[in-house]
Parts: sequence; structure tokens; C-alpha cells
Amino acid sequence: MTDKSVRYQLLPTKESGDDSHVVEDRNKYYKCCGSYQPKRQVQIFGFLGVFVIGFLIALIILLSIDDSGIPPNGNNTCSAFLTTRPTPNYSTRPAAFASSDPSFPYHHVRLPASIKPIHYDLFLQPDYHKLINQGNLKIFLHCHQKTDFILFHIRGLTIHDIRVTENNLNDELDIIETLQDSRNDYYYVKLNSSLTTGLNYTLAIQFSGPIYPNLLRGFYRSTYITASGQKRYLYTTDFEPTDARMAFPCFDEPAMKATFQLSITVPPGYYALFNMPERHNRSLVDGSTKIYFDKSVPMSTYLVAFIISDFDHLEKRSKDNILVRSWTQSKKIQETQISLQVATDCVSYYGEIFNIKYPVPKL
Repeated sequence: MTDKSVRYQLLPTKESGDDSHVVEDRNKYYKCCGSYQPKRQVQIFGFLGVFVIGFLIALIILLSIDDSGIPPNGNNTCSAFLTTRPTPNYSTRPAAFASSDPSFPYHHVRLPASIKPIHYDLFLQPDYHKLINQGNLKIFLHCHQKTDFILFHIRGLTIHDIRVTENNLNDELDIIETLQDSRNDYYYVKLNSSLTTGLNYTLAIQFSGPIYPNLLRGFYRSTYITASGQKRYLYTTDFEPTDARMAFPCFDEPAMKATFQLSITVPPGYYALFNMPERHNRSLVDGSTKIYFDKSVPMSTYLVAFIISDFDHLEKRSKDNILVRSWTQSKKIQETQISLQVATDCVSYYGEIFNIKYPVPKL
């Protein structure tokens, strides 16, 4: 074909062993290795080749990065302790979000394993009108490795008073300074003397913070509308994954399991629920009620839950004597009959098929 105006050429193809020809648009093909290959196929394989080569280069670069742990840090006793501690449960890498304040003495994303909580004794006296959460907390600690500081989590809370006591002799330890790292939600307590390995201590804290309106995190206020159109309030919690620190100071990591015991004041006409059953209650002079709950099983902080509402309830007991209750608005309480029956049957059924009894006395 010598006419330059002709835009097509004959590309050979084989059909049933016959050297026949078809007319094809040459813009759809590349000539590669002595034969014509579809342009789309060549482009796809070319893109995949570039991607694979880039991935391998990136992988080589990542593997070449030094990941040996904490760099030497002179006289920083905190870093020295973390570098030499024997536990594999906590990372010794620098924090992904290290403190922006270089003077803050701890620069790691996980709490140290030198101390661990055993039990929380928490008393809350919220001001439900001003949306202020105020409370007193005792955290019973066990020292696993000698250390001269205590580190825990808070977010949005104010610490009014803090004390550290050795349980055996009831000796109060002197606190040199307290520091806060808001980026990592850390509260740092520097002691005048070191905690002794194997001994138990009590960390007593007086604190306050907000009850968040409609935030759906931490300790917050929610609303519902009654059948008559009236707006009503209830106060509840959502601590998963790391929001227990918004309601009370704590060691807010899942591995830091402990038991919990709650007492809380509620306004007239309201009732409180907790992970465990109510132990007893008493009326206060202002008309409110202080409710005391049983001690919980060991659990992570994100599993702690409490709610203050004016709901009503129905209850049943399962075959293995687990108290099961359903809560809702008083005028809708009969609508929970089916869900209550299903829950009662299921808690026994699951205990049978898994051969594990429900671990607490109520649901």
C-alpha cells in the first residue's frame, strides 16, 4: 500500500490454519517482538510492572530503617527504665504522637508496666443541671518494678487534689511535681521516693469535668421525647475504645484490667444502673439518692458503663438464676416483653453451648 492517505493496513491472523487476513486499525496495536500486540494489553502489563517495581523499592527502604527501639537519652531515667524493662507486653518505641513539650519526661505511646491497677473505688456526685461531673477516686495499685513516678490518663478533667499512700504502713509519699500532656492524655506524678517492688499503694484523686451534652463519648447527656411530646434527659456513658479517661482518671488501656466499685448520687425520680447489681442506697437531705453497687469482675476500663435515667423496667430470671431486666419509658414498658423473654432464654442457652456461665449476676 503506497497511498499515504490509506489509514489501514493488513495485520496477519491465523484462522483454522489458514493464512487469511483481516483489516484492523493500526492505532489499536503495538508492534512488539516482531509481532503486533493489542495496545490495551501492553498498557496494562506496563502499568503492573511499574507498580511491582515501585512496591519492591518501597519495601527495601522500609526494611532498611533502624527499628531497634528507644535511642540513648543520657540522664533521662524514664527512657532508661523503658529500655531495660523485661516485659514484652508494652512497646518500647517512641510514641507515634509524642509530646510537643520536650520538657515532659515521658515520650511513649503506652503506659509503663512498672505499676498496674488492682481496684477502682469511684464515687461520683454529678451536678446534672450545670452538667458538671465531680468525684473522688481511689485506685489501688501494685508495684511490679521500682519507679519514682506514676502515669495515668485523663482528658478534659481537672485534678483538684492527688495523694499517694503506701498501704501497709499507711505512709503518704511526697509528690514533687505533677505534669500534664494533653496530646497523649497523660497525667504525670513525680514522687520524692521510689515505689517498692511487690508493695501495694493507693492513688487518691479528687477531680471534676464536664458532662458532655449529646457528644456520645465519655459521660454525656442524652434526650428522648415522651408520648406526650415532653423532652426528657438521661445521662449515660460510652467509653469504647479510649474514652473512660473523659469521665474519671484511669489507666485507660485494655490490658490494665482491674475491679471496679461505683457509688453515685441521682436526682429525685431517677435511678442508676452499673455493670453490677445495686448493693444498697440511702436518701440524702437534698432529696437525691446515693446508690452503692457491688464490686465488679476484673475488666478493662472501656467496659465500665453506668446510666442515670427515669426509665422503668421488667425483669425475669433465667434457668441458671441470672437476673435479666429490660428498661425503657414507663408507658412503653410492656413493649419489652418479647425482648425480655428472648434475652432470658439466650443467656442460659449460650451458657450451655459454650459451657461458660455468664460471669456477673445480672444482665
